[in-house]
Amino acid sequence: MKPLSNRILILPTDQDREEKTASGIITLRKEIPPSTTGKVVLIGPKITEDIKEGDSVKYGQHSGVPLNWEGKDYLIMRDTEIICVL
Repeated sequence: MKPLSNRILILPTDQDREEKTASGIITLRKEIPPSTTGKVVLIGPKITEDIKEGDSVKYGQHSGVPLNWEGKDYLIMRDTEIICVL
């Protein structure tokens, strides 16, 4: 896979959605919003030097397009949707 133009492939960082009670019961926390941080996996040819493969980035909650590639869930988005490099 190769992102085109100014697009970036990001692997979102999963947030812990499970909690274990004192008695050992596992509950699912539904109030946690989707992840807004991730790791840059691939970059397109028109990406500035500010963003590199392997960088951890922060992006908006509704940014990107979901994409399943090789059994993993990614987001593909334009570089302008990146808020900051962490």
